[in-house]
Amino acid sequence: MRDILTHHSDRLNFDTLWDVIQADIPELLGLLEPLLPNPDEMDNE
Repeated sequence: MRDILTHHSDRLNFDTLWDVIQADIPELLGLLEPLLPNPDEMDNE
């Protein structure tokens, strides 16, 4: 999708993009958050 966003934006389907923003990105963030350091714990270092 990155290639289409950067090089072929004239072919972009905004409904599909919005669906990705609404569904896939929150799911991805949910998977990544447990892997990130806790900012409160970083202050103690």
